[in-house]
Amino acid sequence: MGHLSKCDRVLYFKKMKIEYYQTINDVGIVGKMNTIDEFSRIGLPSGLENKSLLDIGCNTGAFIIEAKKRKATRVVGVEVNDDWRWLANGILDEVGILNAKNRVYKNIDDIEGKFDIVLLLSVLHVTENPQILLDKAWEMTTELMIVEINDRLQDTKIILPPEAVYYGKNKDNRSVYRCFKNNI
Repeated sequence: MGHLSKCDRVLYFKKMKIEYYQTINDVGIVGKMNTIDEFSRIGLPSGLENKSLLDIGCNTGAFIIEAKKRKATRVVGVEVNDDWRWLANGILDEVGILNAKNRVYKNIDDIEGKFDIVLLLSVLHVTENPQILLDKAWEMTTELMIVEINDRLQDTKIILPPEAVYYGKNKDNRSVYRCFKNNI
């Protein structure tokens, strides 16, 4: 796939008849999920001025784009699937977000620093070592980590931080927890 132009990446995947999960209106992608509704269902803060956000398992980057719209200063994603990561970076480029500071990486270990907000949305059930990923995400969090657990598919026991507060269910009946650091 290599180095296609900005919109060629999106066009390539549209031609492939990919079933998108996330909806990204900015580039005309309609997915299975009404992503805009999900922002409130997980409790994504409306004001992210001067905040940094890490989205682990970011798929095509819809939550990254929304965080930037909400004035986050640094937005980073992790996506292990090579095709989705390639597409996500192309979409971030298309909407003018992609740069050395704002991008999608393959591995969480490739990312330095901490983030005010960390999203861990419905990825634990597909991760080989979910507790290790959750603990790493918590280490990287300075204010708020939002965790979404696919109750139906999560077969490995997860121990959330003691600061976790049950927030509710998303549209797919997955449990959402908000974990606050420093009593924020």
